[in-house]
Amino acid sequence: MFRFSYRSSLGRSALPLLVTAFGAALLAGCGGGGGNGNPGDNTGNNGTGNGSSNGNNNGGGPSNAAVVGKVVTVAGDPVPAATVIPDTGGVIATTISQGGYRLDGLTGDVVHRITAAVTVNGINYTGSTQVLTLSGNLISNANIIVSQQGQQATLTGRVTDSTRLDGNGNPTPIFQARVFLVVPNSANYSSLIAFTDSNGVYSIPNVPVNLPTVSPVQIAASLERYNNQSLPITGLQAGGTYSQNFSLTPSTNQSINTPNLQAVTASTQPSSVYSSSTGNLRPRTAQSGSVYEQIRRLLSPDYAKAITGHQANATRRMTAHLTGGFGSYAIETDVAFDSPSQFGSLFAYTVYRTKGTTPPQQVSGQIYDVLQDPLANFYTDIDPGYQPYTQYNFALSATNTDRTETPLSNMLSIVPLGQLQLTQPQTGQILANNVTLNWALVSGAAKYYVFIYSGDQFPTINATPIFSLNTPLAGTVGTYTLPSALLGGRDYYAVVVGASDQSEGNNSVGAVVTISNAVTTFSQITKFHVQ
Repeated sequence: MFRFSYRSSLGRSALPLLVTAFGAALLAGCGGGGGNGNPGDNTGNNGTGNGSSNGNNNGGGPSNAAVVGKVVTVAGDPVPAATVIPDTGGVIATTISQGGYRLDGLTGDVVHRITAAVTVNGINYTGSTQVLTLSGNLISNANIIVSQQGQQATLTGRVTDSTRLDGNGNPTPIFQARVFLVVPNSANYSSLIAFTDSNGVYSIPNVPVNLPTVSPVQIAASLERYNNQSLPITGLQAGGTYSQNFSLTPSTNQSINTPNLQAVTASTQPSSVYSSSTGNLRPRTAQSGSVYEQIRRLLSPDYAKAITGHQANATRRMTAHLTGGFGSYAIETDVAFDSPSQFGSLFAYTVYRTKGTTPPQQVSGQIYDVLQDPLANFYTDIDPGYQPYTQYNFALSATNTDRTETPLSNMLSIVPLGQLQLTQPQTGQILANNVTLNWALVSGAAKYYVFIYSGDQFPTINATPIFSLNTPLAGTVGTYTLPSALLGGRDYYAVVVGASDQSEGNNSVGAVVTISNAVTTFSQITKFHVQ
């Protein structure tokens, strides 16, 4: 999914005006103070974080833009330590622990192709997406799916207006229509994105051929003032090029339903899964992502259930680094919601977000993002401006292709925790049995979990811990001694997780239900040796 951050000074009535003013450029989305900083609240206070209330984020000067996104596998698992490069070169990012990246200093007002790559055991994995930047603004959720080279295909075609004919009687091409290929998987973080050129032609390379075949994979075209069109794609083979054209018809201002928020979660994680002395480590398979995501699903079956079946689409110049502009740690929030069934007329979702006790309203200063994937029903956000111990409130509306907006959904709130520091073991430390772990207590954490993994391979989302607690420790406990001895002469990895008692979510009819361990904080994955 591709989502857009609008300036925090815009209100509900400003959205149609903004779409009209920028025309086709808004199909890529834009924003200032939203995705990279916290918007102002309804009391007149400016936002805080890396963004600013005037919308001039870290996109740089008037001709520059910034892009934030997430790199995941075909299975939907986050990929840390992948290299991310735009087609214009000059800037490089390396994904952080939960797969997030940030690119600053990109040329504004042009379509960029962003490519991600990682090499594991001599096998190359690549993926790409397209973004349309706007000068001085931040483009969010430019998510990329990586798959094995040699196991990819290419999709291409044209998007035309079937009701407008040229002098030769042919349908006229549509410029900068957005085409996306839905990739179904366990987490469904992304679609593959492309924009049409002046001839209405699009191209989607790096399409994985090992997509699920239980139901046909869908490719769709979307543009304001037109009905969406979705078509099935089958029979993809490695190295093949496949054509799929679209013929759009004008929209008819159909009514759509208000979405219902189902769950909200927050996770505080180190920017890098690797400490400085283990920076050469890489996951053994690119089909595996961060172990943090595995632990989130393990600790919270409700979170795992919330993301399953939901379709979402969630660094510095001339350098590659693991923190990616996020500092020593990053906070990710995720919101699951029921999507309206009227796909043909659904253009976008508007995300309203406030801080503190101010509830979201459809007023100036509270538009945070716009999700322009009409198949989306899951919102993921890695915002460098998120602050621990600050309440964030979310609500959504839906907008049809004629820019008619529904009322706001119900509100869900979340309060992220601070960073968890593991003080023992330290990286490379040699310990005697029985091993004792120590960590600094995190304010707001009501319980702690301990996970130990074998040192035979770096723990990823598919790893099985050799030890974990059946019952969490109390929030007042900052030490734990393993009840049995580990095998001597071997390496191990330790992870400690704190969780708050905050649980919030809704069922399909809007009633509040419990989402266990919805707010978590993770220590760095620390390698140690038992003598």
